[in-house]
Amino acid sequence: KTNSRKYNPANIKYKTNDKISNNYDVLNVKNDFLNKKVLVIGPGNSIKNFKDKIIKFIVKNELLVVAVNLNKNIGEKYINYRIACHPKRILSDYIYYNKFKKKLILPIDSISKEIKNKILNKNNVLNYPLNICKNNNIVFSNKGCSMPYPLVIAYTICLLLSSNAKKIYLAGFDGFTKDSPFNDETQEIIKLLKNKSGKNFVTSITPTKYNITYSGRY
Repeated sequence: KTNSRKYNPANIKYKTNDKISNNYDVLNVKNDFLNKKVLVIGPGNSIKNFKDKIIKFIVKNELLVVAVNLNKNIGEKYINYRIACHPKRILSDYIYYNKFKKKLILPIDSISKEIKNKILNKNNVLNYPLNICKNNNIVFSNKGCSMPYPLVIAYTICLLLSSNAKKIYLAGFDGFTKDSPFNDETQEIIKLLKNKSGKNFVTSITPTKYNITYSGRY
């Protein structure tokens, strides 16, 4: 029944969880991000194009900085947290996690036991649970989040909204081309998040194709 003209490989990359396990301590998001101004660094080329301005923006506004996955476009000294959520991405990247000196946020219960054993001995790993739901809905709280796809941009925004961050900025989330199978699902989740969060949503400081307010001010 899948529309083969718009095949989405993400549909087979993860399983649906029935519940969120509580086997690990959950990140106390309110203590880490409450009333803080946060910049989330994505993988887009716009980071390289505006790198100097972004660094000045970080310093001037005293931002906490969260980098997704193995992003290396901004110097490590400006990064406060790293974050990942897709099981396949974690599987391919975990061997690099030991090089991180900053805190690493993951949905621990969504990854394999083997990977858990290799990274949980690090005292800088924090757990923010993620549940992949069957319905087209998104729910988040300080105990975890639930969404239809494990997208790191959505996972990060859920975490920060749950923590009552004062302001959330994005940089480097340039967006996919219209024919990309990941474009529709990202736009869909962003729309769901905007409807849930109301006025306190995110602002992109670099150009983006997503339906997100673009400021361009530094």
